[in-house]
Amino acid sequence: MYEIFGSSMALGFLSSSALALSKLRWMGSGYTMGFLWAMLFISASFSFKIPIASIGGERVFIKFDDFILAALILCSLFKIKEWKSTPLDLPVILFILACIISIFLGIISGIVSQPLLNVLYLFKLIQYFMLFFLMVNTLSAASKARLYLFIALSASVLVSIYGIIEHFFPYVHYPYGSQFFYRIYERGFFYHDSNHFAAYLMFSASIFFGLFLYSQKNNLLRLCFFGAILVLLPALFWTYSRSAYVALFISALIISGFKSRKILVFTIIFLIFFVFILAPSSILERINSFKSTILNSDPHGSSIAYRIQQINYAFETFWQHPLFGIGLGSRERVFYENQFMMFLSETGLLGLSLFLGILAGVFFVAISLYKATKDMFIRGLCAGFIGGFTGLLLESNTIIVFVASRIMIPFWIITGILFWFYLRERLVQADGLKKA
Repeated sequence: MYEIFGSSMALGFLSSSALALSKLRWMGSGYTMGFLWAMLFISASFSFKIPIASIGGERVFIKFDDFILAALILCSLFKIKEWKSTPLDLPVILFILACIISIFLGIISGIVSQPLLNVLYLFKLIQYFMLFFLMVNTLSAASKARLYLFIALSASVLVSIYGIIEHFFPYVHYPYGSQFFYRIYERGFFYHDSNHFAAYLMFSASIFFGLFLYSQKNNLLRLCFFGAILVLLPALFWTYSRSAYVALFISALIISGFKSRKILVFTIIFLIFFVFILAPSSILERINSFKSTILNSDPHGSSIAYRIQQINYAFETFWQHPLFGIGLGSRERVFYENQFMMFLSETGLLGLSLFLGILAGVFFVAISLYKATKDMFIRGLCAGFIGGFTGLLLESNTIIVFVASRIMIPFWIITGILFWFYLRERLVQADGLKKA
């Protein structure tokens, strides 16, 4: 049966297939790519998915994101002529290898009981990095980069509008959380996702804020950015995520500090005024509950006590397998409630170190681009990104951020846009040095 691959029939089939694919140039066109990116932003934000199975007590879904990513990869084959090198190439490859080794050793030692689940977690991480590299390598103009950025941010506005509607038309039955406030994005179309949505909205609001501060010459654009912030903030507040409140506060200070000392002072005054004067009673009650949460040592009655308990459990597994961990995806992600402890326990010191190296690389590029560029739009993007990224790192101590697709798909795509601007800036500087 294998002789068919050497027959003239097989060669004819391959040549005709190649000819057919060569005629599908529309697949690599800007319109097709733009449509697919837009669909991906919306799909990731609303998490369209179909449950197919349950492995080890965890539900497995087929997401529309997966189909769109496959189409993007196929279209990219017609568009990418030369693969661009980025500062994240080596750290990402080494991190993925560390994850693979952790799973392999976990299987050998008998720790991994559901290998398929571990592989699915691995594919999820690869998917995020693939989106980053595709964005870096398929962009061809600054106008398209800005268009994709606006589409990504617009998806967060749509999610916020949904949350606002849910707040004013709540579900009748609400079995979760505190009886004193109603958290949006917890039930119905979504499932217990308020904290993840809060992190997503915090990141988007941070970028909008950065663009707003730096787009001083275009009042219409500034008005659009300000309007988007006004839509995002109510939905973020109604998630009642205290970690998102803190992350947003820190992010706003960082972004304002990048702009000027006057803006920083004004931001501090406004935030204090908002907390003590403008904030609704339900939000103040949620903030005030932070004190009782800290003082409560019962893991069943305090989210902080629960997270400390999970950190101790994670350390127990880490001491047993310090270098490579127990295998990526060997525990349910909600077990940790801490992204860093998850990677420390599952991929060991090696995996966590490489992951931190990736984060450091992202920070380096964002700060370098901010210092190098004179384009105020790009500077606003960098400032907003740095503030939002810092907020995500803070929230990574309370929720699993860098595995959640709702957060990571827009994050890595926007990171890809940022890196594209960075690589373009380096080329411009290199050309300037050659001419000099």
